[in-house]
Amino acid sequence: ELGLRTPQVGLQRVGVHLGDRLACLDVVALLNQHRPHATAGPGGHIDLGALQPAIAAGDRIGAGKESSGPVRISEHVVGSPERLDSRARAEGWEGLIAKTARSRYISGKRSTDWRKLKILHEQEFVVAGWSEPRKSRPHFGALILAVRDGAAWRYVGHVGTGFTDAELAKVMAMLRPLETRACPFATPPPENETPHWVKPTLVAQVRFTEWTDDGVLRHPVYLGLRDDKPARKVVREEQPSGSLVDQLRFLEDARREAFV
Repeated sequence: ELGLRTPQVGLQRVGVHLGDRLACLDVVALLNQHRPHATAGPGGHIDLGALQPAIAAGDRIGAGKESSGPVRISEHVVGSPERLDSRARAEGWEGLIAKTARSRYISGKRSTDWRKLKILHEQEFVVAGWSEPRKSRPHFGALILAVRDGAAWRYVGHVGTGFTDAELAKVMAMLRPLETRACPFATPPPENETPHWVKPTLVAQVRFTEWTDDGVLRHPVYLGLRDDKPARKVVREEQPSGSLVDQLRFLEDARREAFV
């Protein structure tokens, strides 16, 4: 049984967001009231499954309160997370926190009973160039990415993660014949390393977490080159791909098979 954005997380966050002493006293009184059921075990471990009375009381306190108030009780779903997954996508959340419903919270340690699920986007981008590599990395540091915006090319960021040495060599061999002195962008993007421009022909598949406010990819990861779509048809897409529920199931299956 898995719960998403459980109230236990919310109760921890309350201390961060409290704006007045009265609200803090309310929460302390709530936890003290149920303390016999939530006594820390060996090593300071707390059985969160024993905090169900506190969870119910916390829900009553949070009922009807504005989310911007000093006390915030995180919404949670136990069992089937599909509804919260859909809402996370519709409202543009970064992701969800999932945990085994009756797992123990271990202070200062990672646990596979708690999962951070990020909404991931994936689409193709046109390679507009590459940047010089740093230190011992061979061939290039990152690919410079673009999408078609009307009759022009629009810069959307760099991707330098996701390459093996073999893939770096393969892509570099394809970039060299396309190199040109002409920048494909009306305004050259900011660069930390020397850029090399290419004719915008190659198309790369990239996974990323989100778009920034200025239209740049956040946390992009290179997945491979594509030859099934013309570069001129590559535009910005809005829909995220990959269900959070499927992501969670994969992690749990991998844990059972001792992969993670």
